[in-house]
Amino acid sequence: MSSVDALRAFEELKASDLTEAQAKAIVSVVKIAQETGLENLATKEDIRQLEVKIANLKSDLLKWFVGLLVGQAAFFLAILKFFK
Repeated sequence: MSSVDALRAFEELKASDLTEAQAKAIVSVVKIAQETGLENLATKEDIRQLEVKIANLKSDLLKWFVGLLVGQAAFFLAILKFFK
């Protein structure tokens, strides 16, 4: 993402018949919005870390699911054996 050239933006706004105060205010608001937005963006490293966490959660869920499935099967077989 490119940075706003404040001086160039200010000069262009003044050239388009805005007052100096209006041009300064617009440039200031744009700079504030840009700085705030950059702080809240995720980096590639942040996304990679989230992908690793998601992969770990998937494997944990799969382990629990398989364990519970085996437990259910054993319980079902025990009940069948008990009623024979």
